[in-house]
Amino acid sequence: MKGIGPRNGLLAKIFTVLAGGVLAQIIAFASTPWVTRLYTPTEFGVFSNVSVFAGFLMPLLSLSLPMAVVLTRGKGRGRAFAKGTMLLSCLGGLVLLGLSLVVWLSGAEATAYAIAMATLFGLGIALQESIMYLYIKEQYYSIRAGLLVIQALIVAGLKIALGYIDSSANSLIWSSIIGYSLVNLVAVLHLQLFSVKFNRLNFYAALKSKTQFIKFRTPQNLLSNLNLLLPVSVLTYFFSAGDAGLYALARTVIILPATILGKSITDVLYPKMVDMVKGKQHVSQILNKSVLALSLITVLPLVILEWQGDYLFDLVFGDKWSGSADYAKWVMVWVFFNIINKPHTALIPVFNLEKKFLKNSVSNFILTCAGLAVGVFWIKDPVQSIKWMSLLTVVPQLMIVVIVMSRVRDYEKK
Repeated sequence: MKGIGPRNGLLAKIFTVLAGGVLAQIIAFASTPWVTRLYTPTEFGVFSNVSVFAGFLMPLLSLSLPMAVVLTRGKGRGRAFAKGTMLLSCLGGLVLLGLSLVVWLSGAEATAYAIAMATLFGLGIALQESIMYLYIKEQYYSIRAGLLVIQALIVAGLKIALGYIDSSANSLIWSSIIGYSLVNLVAVLHLQLFSVKFNRLNFYAALKSKTQFIKFRTPQNLLSNLNLLLPVSVLTYFFSAGDAGLYALARTVIILPATILGKSITDVLYPKMVDMVKGKQHVSQILNKSVLALSLITVLPLVILEWQGDYLFDLVFGDKWSGSADYAKWVMVWVFFNIINKPHTALIPVFNLEKKFLKNSVSNFILTCAGLAVGVFWIKDPVQSIKWMSLLTVVPQLMIVVIVMSRVRDYEKK
């Protein structure tokens, strides 16, 4: 089974990557109305706390090294480096599972269980990051897309099947963990990573040229994922798990399709821009075209949500989920700006702007806390907490555009 090669052009690659991601999201979205009738907002709130905690742990497990797989030269070195990053993630996972055991022995069984589940979930995500970047490096775009579709089918099917047996947060959590694990195993077998020779000294030597990912990208990713963890945790602690569940559904419906759209394009643009910069070519034209296309795609959902959001959520997900529309409207505002700057974020590692990106993430974290504080302590309303968080964190998104465009102008003047 062959992936799409370079001769098919950039648009063909983007279409293949995007098609797989979109189809996977369509499957997840199509199953959501069924799932929401099996689970309550409270169960969704508990699941969301575990899933965003898993996302927070993922950079700790991977040290943000999967993206560096694309930068390795040669098929053999790429696979060996990818295997090294996966082994490193497994080692981190064992450490966290050991920590959960210590917590369990101390008597905090519920906390220990949450840490263990989040670790297994986060490890699945971390391993898949290494695998998918290896697929991108080797240009197996069609296989990558197919695996994402298969994973979506497995996870959606398990959520529904297990929901009839036990409609608890555990069913949602285990559905995701099993889905990631099965697809990762299939990919490892396809890439024959078990038989790839791994040399510890060679791996450490390769890491020396990629320390910027560990030093700057990892804390940046931790802060970004903490920004996702905070609203769910704050809504759960200061209001209720049900409020967190309503927000979680809004975030699932709005952010996940947008993330797949942005990631699909970025995953193709990233290696393309690496090659363009190496070849001393201008990148502003492809950058501007990508931003324009993303703007046109994302503005329509923003208008529809503002116009008919309440009716649509009530119709699609059921009466108990109509409150999610209030959250979705404000989440979409943030998503719009987050999506249109994806082409700019693809250039951050290309121009070694990791340090500035980290500073930007710190400001984003501060504004996230400020927005949530306004809603929690001043207005004392869960929806207003998300509103102010979304509005304030638009500023760092715009700053990324300014920082990258300034660097692009300097580069193209040379």
